[in-house]
Amino acid sequence: MDARFFSGKDRRTSSSRSVDTGATHYKQMCRTLLLLGSLSRGPLYGYELCHMLQEHDNLKMASFRTTLDHLIADRCLYYEIMPALHTGRNKRIYALTHKGYRQFSTLLSDFLLTDTSLPGGIEVALRFLDRLPETERLTLLRARRCLLTNQRILTVAKLSGPLITATSSYILSYRLCLLDAELAWIDQMVAALQPASFKDVQVDPC
Repeated sequence: MDARFFSGKDRRTSSSRSVDTGATHYKQMCRTLLLLGSLSRGPLYGYELCHMLQEHDNLKMASFRTTLDHLIADRCLYYEIMPALHTGRNKRIYALTHKGYRQFSTLLSDFLLTDTSLPGGIEVALRFLDRLPETERLTLLRARRCLLTNQRILTVAKLSGPLITATSSYILSYRLCLLDAELAWIDQMVAALQPASFKDVQVDPC
């Protein structure tokens, strides 16, 4: 037998490498949304941005600087040099461009309206939902409700299927509880956001 079979080299299949690449890309998008969303509240110093990202991710400084450099090169961010009075070292303060805000808004929508979004990405998106105008928030929440409603229909159909196993039943019933909880939360948010004149109007959420 080939001795290389027992070597420590990476022998993963192309499909596992594809999964790893997709997970890395998803994580990078989460970091980008977190960084852009933090700046949507106003300009911040570099160390403030890094601290915010490290609260949600075990982020190394090199990765942080790489993300910043990409966004600056894409003209989503810009920075100014601010003199430090006491330390003698200049500091960078970062701010969003108009393109950066559009990218932030697009990323936030993508995370909320994509079937493959993971809980961590959803939570990052919801963290910054209040940065959008109320009409956009309502539109996004209603669209997400439609997405979850369709997922619920599929989940219930699988639960009542003839070939379901006990293990699958546990997983699907758990998923159904999560869907119901988020749907109830969205209904509360929509009721709080929509104008008073529409409170008693029955609107099909989909």
